[in-house]
Amino acid sequence: MWKGLMSTALLLLVALLSGCGRGITGDAEPFVEFGELVAAPQRYHGRQICTAGVYVLGFETSALGASTYQRGSAIYLTEPAVWVGEAEIHSTGDCFSSDTAPPAEFCQVQVCGLFESGGGFGHLGGYQYQLRGPEH
Repeated sequence: MWKGLMSTALLLLVALLSGCGRGITGDAEPFVEFGELVAAPQRYHGRQICTAGVYVLGFETSALGASTYQRGSAIYLTEPAVWVGEAEIHSTGDCFSSDTAPPAEFCQVQVCGLFESGGGFGHLGGYQYQLRGPEH
């Protein structure tokens, strides 16, 4: 009986571990904490990864940050931010819109894609990092 219980527990552990590190598509893209990603960008450059944070979509903006802050009536992403270019985005929480002109939408998300560092990404090349989807 003890051997059967141990075998069952081992199978359950293997099943649970095999699901770890999977991206939102079920691919084996590793999940990297946002802070770790921007702290060691050279480690992840050129790799398919998933990360999570606050995504903002608005006029000339498609970026991911760790959190937001407010100055006056405007809401901003904390720096550093990662440009998101056609990466896979999955909402993990509520979204809200800013009351600014032009408006922007902020959402808690998980993003999967190819991570690149080195600068020159996004609107006017203003981002040091980028997460993007595959080239077509």
